[in-house]
Amino acid sequence: MKKTILAKDYAEKCLRPPKKFFSWAECYFPIYKWENKTQAICSSNRKSEVCEVVKKRLTKNSRLTFYGAPMYFVWLGVTEKRIELQTYQCYQHIEDGKESFEFSLYNLEYFSKDVGHIKITRSYEGYRYGLSILGVFQGTYSGAYFYDTKESIIKKFSKSCLKYLDMDHLINNFDVLLQLDRIFKYRGIIEYAQKTGMKGIVKEIVGEYIYYGYAKSIKHGDMRVLTFKFLKKHKSFFKNSEKMLANLKYEQFAISTYGTYIEGLENYFKLEDFNLFPKEVKPVRFMKWVVKNQVNGIDYRDYKRNIERLNVAFVGERIVMPQNFQQAHDDAADAYTAIIDEKQISLYEERLKELLKTERTIGQYTFLVPHTLKELREEGKKLKHCVGSYTNRIAEGETSIFFVRDKKNKDKPLYTLEMHKRKIVQLRGTYNAPAPEDAWAEAKEFLTQVDCLGIHY
Repeated sequence: MKKTILAKDYAEKCLRPPKKFFSWAECYFPIYKWENKTQAICSSNRKSEVCEVVKKRLTKNSRLTFYGAPMYFVWLGVTEKRIELQTYQCYQHIEDGKESFEFSLYNLEYFSKDVGHIKITRSYEGYRYGLSILGVFQGTYSGAYFYDTKESIIKKFSKSCLKYLDMDHLINNFDVLLQLDRIFKYRGIIEYAQKTGMKGIVKEIVGEYIYYGYAKSIKHGDMRVLTFKFLKKHKSFFKNSEKMLANLKYEQFAISTYGTYIEGLENYFKLEDFNLFPKEVKPVRFMKWVVKNQVNGIDYRDYKRNIERLNVAFVGERIVMPQNFQQAHDDAADAYTAIIDEKQISLYEERLKELLKTERTIGQYTFLVPHTLKELREEGKKLKHCVGSYTNRIAEGETSIFFVRDKKNKDKPLYTLEMHKRKIVQLRGTYNAPAPEDAWAEAKEFLTQVDCLGIHY
């Protein structure tokens, strides 16, 4: 009869971190110093150059005995047969002005070929299966400090069951330790994808971050589809490229719908934009025109809508495939806007009084409000995107647009920010390119500050 392995068995037999791991962790806690004219008490012999020093006046009522808040530290343990991700909870205890530390294993993730992936956590009754969060509304690694560097992780994994993976590529593109469960589980498929240059497929298997305003999550590919058999069948498509499963589906849909596909079309037209294809033009010709002129599906839909609003039939090659699409798009938007401008201007002027209160500089970026609807259209022309067509929605309060500029060059368009109902809708640069992470970080802070003003946006 096979012996049942208890959670405490894994915890008691886990690998032991080196002493320098605990010394490293202790450096995150402050050194306390109490002083008066005649006496001085220091809580630690640790070097003050690498630790925070908290100085206090020594009096009769000085509190010299207390517990600090817990902190969490993560160590990666690796042998040839197993991998362990150990999280330790540490308390700093000050008693009569002298410190001591209490370390205990809090969470353990255990990986091996024999048992797969095991999760262990500490509870009041002892150790049990599962993982515990590190605080209210936090995850299992939120706020924890990781001991291992990129170099040490690569070195450790070179002696493990993951030694055949290109860990250098993984560690430079993913949070390897946070996504270790996926990497371990699908190590065979990842190894095959790496050796055949399927960089996009590796990204789908391991997962990539996607952002929703303040929040972010990891998006994974469908492993029911991404099997060895599937990848071998479509090896020629994915090999030595960044192509992902969505690219294959897109190409297959285009061929099944229109009998052809032009490389790069997916960068401009989404699947839901295929209903915009004009019937009087051959699909392959229209696709080539889209790619050559870099026509975004959103802009083309907006252009078609404005043409129809002007009571002009959306037919004829000069209309459906203008030689200068951006100019034709802007002309149609301007013509339609001229009809409704007078009403919009009065509506926007009422909103502008409140919106001007939001203008501010955060970090290296200045956030400005378009003072007129004409400024909005100019922004769209300079950054080559369709924000100029948002005038009606902005005037009526359906959404709000802010100009994001470098604080040292406030007159030069950089990024355009759309916010509505306490959320960031989008943050785009030239040709609708996504803004970098630092701009996103400042935009989130801007959103927080604007929320405090109680202004409708």
